[in-house]
Amino acid sequence: MSLDEIFSKESRPVIDFIDRLRSLGIEKEAAIPQIAVVGDQSSGKSSVLEAISGIPFPRGKGLVTRCATRLCMTQTSDRDWTASIGLADDPDSKVVAESPDSLGEEINRLTEEICEGRTFSERVIEITIRSSSVPDLTVIDLPGIVRTNTKGQQKGVVDDVNNLLQSYLEPERTIILAVIPSNQDIATIDILERAEKVDPTGHRTVGVLTKPDLIDEGAEEEVLKVLLNERKPLKLGYFMVKNRSQKQLDDGLTLNDAQEDEKRYFQSHSVFRRANHDQLGVESLTMMLTKLLVQHIRKALPDLLCELRKAYDEAKVELQKLGAAPPATSSDCREMAAGIVRSTLDMVSKCTDDNGTLINQMKAKFPEFAKEVRMTKPDFEGLNDVFVLKCVLADGRKCTFELPSKFLTEVATASRIGKSMGVGSKVQIKGTALPRKLKCRFDNHVVKGKVEYDKDDEEEEEEEVEE
Repeated sequence: MSLDEIFSKESRPVIDFIDRLRSLGIEKEAAIPQIAVVGDQSSGKSSVLEAISGIPFPRGKGLVTRCATRLCMTQTSDRDWTASIGLADDPDSKVVAESPDSLGEEINRLTEEICEGRTFSERVIEITIRSSSVPDLTVIDLPGIVRTNTKGQQKGVVDDVNNLLQSYLEPERTIILAVIPSNQDIATIDILERAEKVDPTGHRTVGVLTKPDLIDEGAEEEVLKVLLNERKPLKLGYFMVKNRSQKQLDDGLTLNDAQEDEKRYFQSHSVFRRANHDQLGVESLTMMLTKLLVQHIRKALPDLLCELRKAYDEAKVELQKLGAAPPATSSDCREMAAGIVRSTLDMVSKCTDDNGTLINQMKAKFPEFAKEVRMTKPDFEGLNDVFVLKCVLADGRKCTFELPSKFLTEVATASRIGKSMGVGSKVQIKGTALPRKLKCRFDNHVVKGKVEYDKDDEEEEEEEVEE
């Protein structure tokens, strides 16, 4: 057994464990170690994933990847190829794929389904592959970086994509696989700037240089310096891959033939063959990613288990607050219903005594209860407001009156009523007791009003009260 086979045998249970946690939704409670593939639009992300997995990912210019795609690969000893695809949050959506080509078609179908006419979706497509030709590896393909809106895209697509990328890049347990076109100046690469902000030490960022065949003649030496980690260095370094060109795709070059073509290209290249052989080609990149992911998982496991244990204890406390679980069978339902009836009868019996039945006791409380309910009605009109008026009568005596607000428009009190009262006494003034003309000083404002009486009262003497 080779060292690679021994490593694969040891690494598979570790990766399976994390995939199992992810399928249970644990990533909502704790960050899970993962590899996120990120880069500019048309940087070659899809070609890299296609070379690793054998799946024909959607290609093209612009925003081709419109949602995150999780790719879970398991290497098997037999030659059988099996795969399934569906939405990560909807187990019922999973379907079995018959071939790699059908997987590519399903990716397009699910993308259109979840985007529903929109440019972008936050839902995740999940692909599971078991084959002897794939590595033991799980990666997440993210939409390409969007800098500006183009015709047909929604206005918020730039912010939406940026927020999604940031949500994957920020967790410290995410390995950032930064895909960089070799024919672009490394100083202008956006993804490296983003990675540096969330990973300033560079301990979880890997650079992948693509499209080496498109480098301008004479510029290879500068690209080699990047590959050798001399320019824009990363702690985990850089790798270089050569994927199929558009002409090779049109000519029907297979993935196996493409890997052979890639080996010949690097072996014969006058500049890149000077690089470390372990940094060149998809095969070297794949082996490194598997080892890196396993190391990352093992390092994170102690803290991850502590976080999960804490989340479990908190969930258990919350569950206990909800009480016993609902009955599962019909007999359990009948038993629970009978228990509720017995409990209700017991409470009713405790509420009765020698003074009579429960209903008689409740009747005595009904008027009280009705009054309390009426008192809760908001007094929007202010009809129940009572204002206290302090008046000094003509003979020097002081009187205090409580005046309901419904009389406030007629305002105040009368001397003929006040003269019959003792000093400082209070009275609830009724409408029938008010004179026709009223005048007083209320809250430093002189208020006048008039009360209508029957004709028989029109000749009554009018007296005024002054404060």
